[in-house]
Amino acid sequence: MPAACTAVLFVPEYWKPIRITQYSVGIEDIIFSFATGGIVWIFVSFSVGRNFSYNMALSTLIKRYLALVALGVFFIYILNRSTKWGVMAEALVGIIIIGLILLMRFRFKSWRIALAGSLLFTLYYSIIMGISLKLFPHMILFWNNNNLWGLSVFNVPLEEIVWAFGYGAVWPLAMAYVFNLNISERDPKTASSVFWSRKKWMKPEQII
Repeated sequence: MPAACTAVLFVPEYWKPIRITQYSVGIEDIIFSFATGGIVWIFVSFSVGRNFSYNMALSTLIKRYLALVALGVFFIYILNRSTKWGVMAEALVGIIIIGLILLMRFRFKSWRIALAGSLLFTLYYSIIMGISLKLFPHMILFWNNNNLWGLSVFNVPLEEIVWAFGYGAVWPLAMAYVFNLNISERDPKTASSVFWSRKKWMKPEQII
């Protein structure tokens, strides 16, 4: 949910949606950030056929989360000062750089969760956006067309689809880092996820 604060970077350069309130960050931004993060993780946990365990130390969680936030803001700031690509392109490049750093951090062993997140979330998000724009065509006016790439897929701005792909790939890697996740091989015939894993309820010293 804290990622909702980045909305101030995108309004009005990228888009200006109608909100309940007139604040720079609205309740809609908070709900959107919470929902997309949860949806990506659900897709990953049910699709890669693996067992997740984690040792969630609060101090480590906070430090790692803040480190990723600081890194993301740093890249966006540098790109914003040195390029004229536009805020969405700059954010996408920043996301890609962080994703590559995390992949190297995991020695590319977590590529499956990045692939699952990117493909499944992009498909889901594209369908939802396509249906929304079909039902409510006036929504296209929320985007600042003068600053868009000018390409779309089923009326969905290409930036949105590329964002979904990048976000779906990097967010699982970010959470794997923040929560110190361990991904172990498991029987693919047994349907399970991080939510149903018995290891979730064990103490850290009990996790093997």
